[in-house]
Amino acid sequence: MKLLGVTLFVCVIWAQDIRAQKMSAELAAKGPGEKVNVIVQFNAPPTLNEHQMVQRHGGIFYRDLSLVKSGAYTLSAAELQSLAAEPSVAHISEDHIEPRPNQNRQAHVGVHAQSQSGLFYIGVVLPVGKMMANQMRALAAIARDCGDGDIRLTVWQNFLISGIPEARLVEAQGRIEAIGLDWKASSIRAGLIACTGSRGCRFSASDTKGHAEDIARWCEPRVTLDQPINIHLTGCHNSCAQHYIGDIGLIGARVAINEDGDTVDGYHIFVGGGFGAQGEIGREIFHDVKADAAPEMVERLLKTYLANRASPAESFHQFTASCDVAVLKRLAQKVVL
Repeated sequence: MKLLGVTLFVCVIWAQDIRAQKMSAELAAKGPGEKVNVIVQFNAPPTLNEHQMVQRHGGIFYRDLSLVKSGAYTLSAAELQSLAAEPSVAHISEDHIEPRPNQNRQAHVGVHAQSQSGLFYIGVVLPVGKMMANQMRALAAIARDCGDGDIRLTVWQNFLISGIPEARLVEAQGRIEAIGLDWKASSIRAGLIACTGSRGCRFSASDTKGHAEDIARWCEPRVTLDQPINIHLTGCHNSCAQHYIGDIGLIGARVAINEDGDTVDGYHIFVGGGFGAQGEIGREIFHDVKADAAPEMVERLLKTYLANRASPAESFHQFTASCDVAVLKRLAQKVVL
């Protein structure tokens, strides 16, 4: 009996030591009533079983870290000891990773102050990423004369002229306008991206740049947006324009127009893509839309969003994330143009 008591005592000490090794000292000091954000490292990349196991301990999953065999959870400090005792758990530490800051999705267009006092940058709009040689030379001169000589490219197919003193802003703006470009844009045109398209790429099924311009010309006078939106047109499944992360994404397709197999430029249309903190793969909502019908279809989606969003602060991404694709499709088809 005495030997059994000693054995049990040793086992308890051993179990406590194992749990202590699996937790950082800061977590061990937490009061049982506290809620903590923790990173749970597992012995192998976590599967659904591991996530469900943490949920049984009251954990709420909020970030996938499976590439480093981990997941981030919120749970009560009172559950930390029992969670650490799970065989599949390798270590638990407090989550000190700060959330990404909110992004200004239109910071690549217009005049913005730099961190350096008294200096500004101008985001110049290129219509679907196109400009002429004479415009390139003129922009280089503007950057040299009014700014610090740098021209910075953006992923939105626009660019920034940086290091402009406040006294030179009006001059820079006037010179940009004089060469047929602009430093301001609607929400539609500011987030409009198109790949090279069939005019310059043999893989493309559609004239993406031409059709992107068609969408902008059609929608701008008909839809007034008060929130940023990204519309991406890509010509093939290589997806150079990343249609799958656009609020609205269009991927080129050959659309049959008769039983003889004749086809015209067209698109499959996706909604709800996102990037950064709102990372999401878009979902297909319309299939085989002829290119000449695409501007009207985008108009329908934008008007559906404006008419049904929860509040003016709700973004297109948030709206589509809260709406089933079938429901969204029915709402869009009912829009009166």
